[in-house]
Amino acid sequence: MLTRIQLNRDIVQPKQHSRRKAMVKAEIGRLHHAGEGGSKVSIKEHAERNIARPLHKEPNRLREPEDDLILQRSGKYVLATISVFSSNVFPLPDGTLQRRLTYPVPPTPIWPSHLIDGFSIRWKDINHPDLPEQMLLTEAFVYFD
Repeated sequence: MLTRIQLNRDIVQPKQHSRRKAMVKAEIGRLHHAGEGGSKVSIKEHAERNIARPLHKEPNRLREPEDDLILQRSGKYVLATISVFSSNVFPLPDGTLQRRLTYPVPPTPIWPSHLIDGFSIRWKDINHPDLPEQMLLTEAFVYFD
């Protein structure tokens, strides 16, 4: 379980840092493609300045709206990664039955609903196109011991 401070420090800020690094890397590529001369260091500094200007005017460009919504919640947070799977039973040539697992949804990070004794995950929060429609109303509850 994470507090708001831990969530911001351990998850939100590293995502913003990675996003900024990706923007600088893309700007370096743009400068190289535009024929900017100079050393690698000077091109990197030029790219960082080019990225810093718009970020100074719009600091929220590095933020994701969902992170802001999550940070507005009170209490502690649980970051869960889930995989939704189902199984099919099919007959083998010798007449025996075999069960095969199918994974319609890859592991997906979600923010489950916070409850005092545990947390619940609503499948509709996963919002994956391969999730069967009849499962959208399903909810799983995980108890804290």
